[in-house]
Amino acid sequence: MHAAAPTRRKQMPWLTLLGGVATVFGPASVLFGTVVMPHPELLILFIAAAFVWMVAMTLTSFAWLALGALPTASQLVATVVVGAVLQEGGRWAVYEVYARLLRGLAAAGLERALPQLSSAGRLASAAVTSGLSFGLAQALVVYGTLLPASFQPGGLYSDGCETLSLFGVNALGALGMLVLNVVLSLLGWTAAFPRRSPPHLAALVVLHALASGCTLLNSSAVIERGGCSVGLPCLAAVVAAATAITAAICWRRLRFSRLVPS
Repeated sequence: MHAAAPTRRKQMPWLTLLGGVATVFGPASVLFGTVVMPHPELLILFIAAAFVWMVAMTLTSFAWLALGALPTASQLVATVVVGAVLQEGGRWAVYEVYARLLRGLAAAGLERALPQLSSAGRLASAAVTSGLSFGLAQALVVYGTLLPASFQPGGLYSDGCETLSLFGVNALGALGMLVLNVVLSLLGWTAAFPRRSPPHLAALVVLHALASGCTLLNSSAVIERGGCSVGLPCLAAVVAAATAITAAICWRRLRFSRLVPS
C-alpha cells in the first residue's frame, strides 16, 4: 500500500492533463469528424484558418512587446483588445477568401462540386469549420505549454487559483474559447461579414475581447487569490450571451429567407 502511493502521485499530473485534453478535444473531435472530415474542401479551409489564427497571434505578440512600456494591467488590457481585433480581422479574411473561391468555382461552372455561397447549409458548415480551427489552434497552444509540467510529480496550481489545478483551469478556459470561436464564426459568416454590418462587426470584437478579458481574471496578476472562481463563470456568461445573440440573429435571418423567394 505504501509503495503504490508515490506511483499514483507521480502519475497524477499526467492523468489530470489527459482529463483536460478530453474535456477540450472530445467535443472538438466530434465536430471535426461530423462537419469537417466528410468534405475535403472544408478540411482545406480548416488548415488555412488555423494558419490565419497563428498569424494573428504572432502579430498580437508583437503588440505585447511594443506595449511593454505600459504598466502590466494596461499592457494586458491593450493586448486583449488588439488580439480581439486581429483575430476577428483574420476571421473576416478567411470568410472573404472562401467566398471568392466559391464564386470563382461557380463562375467556372463547378457549382455541382461545391454548392453556391448562398446556401445556408454551406455557410453554416464553413463557419463551424473556421471557428473550430481557431479554437483548436488556441487549445493546442495552451496545452502545448503544459506538456513538460505534466511529467513532473505532484499537483500543479497557479497563484491565482488554489482550488482548481492549472490543467483544469486551462481546460475549461480553452473549451469556453472553443465554443465562443464557433459561435462568433456563425455570427460573422451569416450576418456580420456578408452585410458588412458595423454593429455586428463591433459585437464580434466586443464579445471576443470580453471573453479574453475573463480569462485574464484567472491570473494572479489581476486577482491575487481565487481568480478562477470569477474568471470561469465570467467566461461562461460571455459564451452564453454570444450564443443567445447568434441564435436570435440566425433565426431571424432564417425566417426572413423563407419569406423572400430566391
